[in-house]
Amino acid sequence: MKRLAILTDSTCDLSDELLHEFGIHYIPLYVNFEDESYKDKKEIDTPTLYKMVEEKNMLPKTAAASPGDFMQIFPATDIARERETFFIEPKAQKQ
Repeated sequence: MKRLAILTDSTCDLSDELLHEFGIHYIPLYVNFEDESYKDKKEIDTPTLYKMVEEKNMLPKTAAASPGDFMQIFPATDIARERETFFIEPKAQKQ
C-alpha cells in the first residue's frame, strides 16, 4: 500500500499537537506589515500578530509561499521519502 504525506499551509490553523499526531506537514505563508515580512507560525505567532495589529493600527497582508519555499520543505521533512503527497490549501473568500 502506498504511503501518503499530507502538506498544507499555515492558514489551516491546526494545533501543533494535531499536526504532530497525524504527521501533517505545513508550509508557512508570509504575513506582511508594510516593509516587514514574517513566516507565519515560524517567525510570528498569533499573540504577536494581534499585538502588532493593535500597535500599528492596521491589518497585515499575506502572501503565499514561494516555489523556493516548497523546494526547501521537501528535503527537510520526510515528505521526500513518501510516495504520494496530498496538498490541502485553505482558501478565504471575500465577503
